[in-house]
Amino acid sequence: MNRFFITGIGTNVGKTVVSAILCEAMQADYWKPIQCGIEEGRDKDIVKKLLSNSKSVCHDETYLLQEPASPNIAAKKKM
Repeated sequence: MNRFFITGIGTNVGKTVVSAILCEAMQADYWKPIQCGIEEGRDKDIVKKLLSNSKSVCHDETYLLQEPASPNIAAKKKM
């Protein structure tokens, strides 16, 4: 089993699109453990729309934080 961790610094640098491409090519599942900033939608919904195969599953986030910031800052604002 292969596992990939997609990372990038900043917003709108292509992490979600690259994740969708990999999931589509490998018919793999998608999971983003922490989603920060949900006003514009969730990344898993974008990936789901980009997938055409029926094998990939987009799993729910473990942590869903309202603030569009790094996880440590978004978690502090939730408190």
